[in-house]
Amino acid sequence: MCAARDGVLSRTMDFRRELLYGGVYFREDVLRLAQDAGCREIVITERTGGARYRVSLATFLKRGRAYGHPAFGKQLGLALVLFEWLPPPNDVRQLVLWGGR
Repeated sequence: MCAARDGVLSRTMDFRRELLYGGVYFREDVLRLAQDAGCREIVITERTGGARYRVSLATFLKRGRAYGHPAFGKQLGLALVLFEWLPPPNDVRQLVLWGGR
């Protein structure tokens, strides 16, 4: 599942289960809709750890790899290593390390 809002196509995923050959894939129609909605970047959030990664939509479209999925149709994907890691927001703290919640 993904959402296009405020110029960002965002998606939360489980990297262990949803990465395909080390890449993040979107259906081509979703990418077209994101472009039409004015999205300029893609932000991926890892479901279990919360790590976030960003890439421009233009880079994704230019460098992406085409893939024909048997169930989901035509997709385009880009290796996660080509995404930029985003640091957590300043107000995020891992209190559980010190016994907090």
